[in-house]
Amino acid sequence: TPKQKKVTAPTTFKHNHTRLVFNIAPLVIAYNKVLLLSISMDRDVRLTDAMSMECHAKLTGLGGHVYALSYNSKKALVAGGVGDNTIRLVDLAKSTTELLWKGLQSKVTAVAWNPLGSCAVDGVVYASNPDAPDGNSIAMNKRWGVPQVTCMAWLGGMAALGTPEGAVVVVKRQGLTAWTRVHTFYDHTKAVTAVAWCATSSQLATASNDATICVYALDGGVVSPLRHCLTGHGGGITCLDWSPSGVYLASASVDSTIQVWKVGRSEGYNFREHSGRVLAVTWVDDATLASGGDDQSIRKWTFADLVRRPFPSYLS
Repeated sequence: TPKQKKVTAPTTFKHNHTRLVFNIAPLVIAYNKVLLLSISMDRDVRLTDAMSMECHAKLTGLGGHVYALSYNSKKALVAGGVGDNTIRLVDLAKSTTELLWKGLQSKVTAVAWNPLGSCAVDGVVYASNPDAPDGNSIAMNKRWGVPQVTCMAWLGGMAALGTPEGAVVVVKRQGLTAWTRVHTFYDHTKAVTAVAWCATSSQLATASNDATICVYALDGGVVSPLRHCLTGHGGGITCLDWSPSGVYLASASVDSTIQVWKVGRSEGYNFREHSGRVLAVTWVDDATLASGGDDQSIRKWTFADLVRRPFPSYLS
């Protein structure tokens, strides 16, 4: 009888993909070192050691645009709101991703750690009591005298509110329910898309679809007139975030770039690694940032490694 080929039992991938595997390709590193590259419906790309069948490396893909990022310095975690109706936690120390929440009814466009307020798509701002989660939320627009709000940021008892008309309204709390309008700025020509307070210097940065960033100073509880106007983006700005020290301001834009500004200077750093609109940026520390957008990726990078480029113009 002809010699039969020896048949061995198949080896099973354990604790790897969670859904259907589309393709497996061998990567021969050495004579006795082979890695298996696999892709799956679970959006993971994995490198598995063919001998031990242990996962050597993993790249997690996202199923939608990254609309929002928020960093938790105590836990070294970045929370991301994604267009596939999920919230993901990225552990920067371990370079791992955890699916925190799925099954939401629509894309996640905002995330925050321990939030106290929310802004709906229709421009209505709701305030909620965290100690009474089952209680009714209160619509704040009438109390503030602002019909529609596009974005907002808090600093103690003050709130900065962006509007579709390009105005920025600063309101201050007086007592339990009363509010007073501190100032209204009219320096933007299109809808305000982002506002951010600097915790260390009490500066207020605002951004708009007109591709400009305005910076104001808060002196003794009173907001000053326009202090700086930063220009350089080629399209509307989607997000602003101050560095923990307050020295730098990061801005994300639909022009696929992120700019890191040192307020008071005409040059800065420009990050161009995203392949689509950048919708979110957050600081990890004074040198490191995380960003995300249309290319369905969350990227961690150090702005000091970038080439310093002068921006087109700077007004003060």
